[in-house]
Amino acid sequence: MKYKATLTGEPIMIRETVLIAKHVIKGSSLDKNLLNKLEDENAFQYKTLKSYPKRFNAIKKRLEALDPSLIQYISNSSAKIPELIIAWSIIKTQPIVKDFFYLFISEKFNKKDLSLSIKDVSFFIGERMKVISEIEGWTEFTQKKINLQLRRIIEEIGILKDSTLSKIMLDKESKGVLTSLDSEIDTFLKIVTY
Repeated sequence: MKYKATLTGEPIMIRETVLIAKHVIKGSSLDKNLLNKLEDENAFQYKTLKSYPKRFNAIKKRLEALDPSLIQYISNSSAKIPELIIAWSIIKTQPIVKDFFYLFISEKFNKKDLSLSIKDVSFFIGERMKVISEIEGWTEFTQKKINLQLRRIIEEIGILKDSTLSKIMLDKESKGVLTSLDSEIDTFLKIVTY
């Protein structure tokens, strides 16, 4: 998978993803008809409809990367399950996010270095730019936007509060169910949950 800066305009969108997942579970296809329906209803409750196509396409790409059973969990679960699955879908579609969790966040937890600043994330991005030729040309503006989106993802799934990292509690049954639906999610869950 190629490294792209599309994350700059594709926040985690938990509410929007849950809404689209509910439509998919009810039988809707991830196509122009569903996009038109969402726009007609202003289902995302945005001030304008301008960003609907871009946001819809980002969510579509993420949902298509998931097992249908995980989409069911997004639409019907409570607590942290939808947020974790949505973060997982972003990891599956955005290599910079995968690197962020697997190389950077996991190392911080392993070293028990639980502080996280904007500078820390900038350092991570800078280090990745040194070794990934696809991103070495990212502008300073793009780097700042990626930094913001990475921090938002970990804030919204609940592992970053007030610049401090902490794992989230997830019961063994939920972990077992998620792992049985997608065995690759296990590594991610080990990083962010107890």
